[in-house]
Amino acid sequence: MVSTLSKIARLSTSKIRNNYTAAKEQKPEEYNDQLFDRKVENATEGLKPICYKQFYKIPYNNAVTVANYILSMKSEINPADNYRRDIIRLLIRFSIFHHNKAFKQITRDDVVSFLDSIRKPEADD
Repeated sequence: MVSTLSKIARLSTSKIRNNYTAAKEQKPEEYNDQLFDRKVENATEGLKPICYKQFYKIPYNNAVTVANYILSMKSEINPADNYRRDIIRLLIRFSIFHHNKAFKQITRDDVVSFLDSIRKPEADD
């Protein structure tokens, strides 16, 4: 049985913490990597917080791959914020579309099926 004093202490502690800290503690174990957090922060720098949160919707390995890709793009071509946001959204949508299958296991047919799913019907042209 937990004493009421410890309950009060826990409540006051959780009220003091900001949302970022509380969200960080609720992440799965593999996401509690400071290097990963730093990569995601750098990849989403200047973007809305929703872009940062999207990295935690996909498996760790796919999220690391997306973060590394965005960081490489930033150092090589310095893309606009909107372009980075669109790439992040698209790659995360791609991962979710294939039920979070590892990017290394993705085949050409998987890519084609994803592209077909987002294609606008000819009737809409």
